Amino acid sequence: MTWLIRLSGDLTTKLHHTRRRFQRRLVHNLKEALESRGIRYTLHPSWSRLLLHSDDARAAEAIEQVFGIHSYSQVQRYAVTTLADLVVQGQALYAHAVQGKTYAVRARRAGFSPFSSMEIQVALGAALNAEAKVDLTNPQVTVHVEVRDGQVYFFSDQRPGPGGLPLGVEGKALLLVSGGFDSAVAAWMMLRRGLALDYVFFRLGGEAHERDVYQVVSVLAERWSHGTHPKLYVIPFEGVVAQIQDKVQTRYWQLVLKRQMYRAAQALGLHRRIHTLVTGESLGQVSSQTLANLEALCVTGSTLLLRPLIGFHKQEIIERAYQIGTGELSAKVPEYCAIVPEQPATSARFDVLDAEEAKLQVDVHALAVSAKRVDLRQAAPVAHVAQSVAQFPSDGDAVLLDIRTESEFRRVHDPRAVHLDFAYALDYYDRLDKSKTYYVYCGVGLKSANLVERMRLAGYQAVVYQPSMEGELTDAL
Repeated sequence: MTWLIRLSGDLTTKLHHTRRRFQRRLVHNLKEALESRGIRYTLHPSWSRLLLHSDDARAAEAIEQVFGIHSYSQVQRYAVTTLADLVVQGQALYAHAVQGKTYAVRARRAGFSPFSSMEIQVALGAALNAEAKVDLTNPQVTVHVEVRDGQVYFFSDQRPGPGGLPLGVEGKALLLVSGGFDSAVAAWMMLRRGLALDYVFFRLGGEAHERDVYQVVSVLAERWSHGTHPKLYVIPFEGVVAQIQDKVQTRYWQLVLKRQMYRAAQALGLHRRIHTLVTGESLGQVSSQTLANLEALCVTGSTLLLRPLIGFHKQEIIERAYQIGTGELSAKVPEYCAIVPEQPATSARFDVLDAEEAKLQVDVHALAVSAKRVDLRQAAPVAHVAQSVAQFPSDGDAVLLDIRTESEFRRVHDPRAVHLDFAYALDYYDRLDKSKTYYVYCGVGLKSANLVERMRLAGYQAVVYQPSMEGELTDAL
């Protein structure tokens, strides 16, 4: 199989020296995408096209995941010297395909050719006319012909590539990742602009939270980061949250937390010689992202802060997340909302946040430089420490804890369950009776895994409760 690969307009409009450098990077990234899949291939770069040959159909998937590619087509290639030869080959390939349908012939050439694009269209169109009817406006079949470098390429479709710039040509940045829809899409958008990324994750929900975020960024690393070796830096931030909740005015919790994250990310970036940060913030999406609050969060100084989603609405972001392959995973990552007050500040002042931050005793630089580093292209998945069971026993020493929201619990719940809202449960669990065994349920299984992990570390017998069959819990109501 042979594929003709067209370059992105972002690349072809560059001046000669820059374009040559960008194309070298594109070829490097494409080779890495193929070789990482174990695909054998031959690749022939030229100034405006790449020609890829492989007997492995997975090569098409690799092409679709390399930035800098506008489109590609599976082609039939022939060395022809006369227009008559071209028509014979084209008729043999497409006479059956156009039979009984409307069709059009589209031709183009590059460099010297003894016949023009119009002559190709007229001659091949006439040869196919006996089998079908020409429709230049809305044909059912389009026969494409490209003549370049003494070769003729026939194809009938053009599949889109991801476009953009070759990954790595614009340097490197550090992206603050939460595992949700926004940060993953922000990452993809920056990758498409040629910006290589490392990721920093501020862990608020224990090992279970880390595992879920790891799965999201692994998709970005394995599918969209060919030619680079992205890292994930994990900074445990549970202690910072505890200080904020103890010392900061409630309405400023979320904003002070974000400031602390910005400062830690900046420290990590400078330690790693990265001078650009990226976030997934969107103007007005939540209380912390009002214009006034975004202004009050600007504490990164000379470190450049990029917000690629600033003008996107949520549905656009969610749709893009599913397109790039992170949506299903992000949908399962819970929002760790214990830090979000009921009446958050929506128009905070810079000096007020300065005063609230001054109450903390957090060495963000020390946290940053001691961050755990994970190579996303090599590491094994983060282990999930919480045991999961599908049956709730009738044993009198067993307690079923439902940690969903109060509204979810009121709507439907197991009558055997004790309700503890997740946020409250994080503070309350160490007052529970250690002689009992706790079966923790949250619906999806992620918040319950977080709580179970904490309880087990504190010496409790606790497991995640996940019914063995969908609907089993409802049937018990």
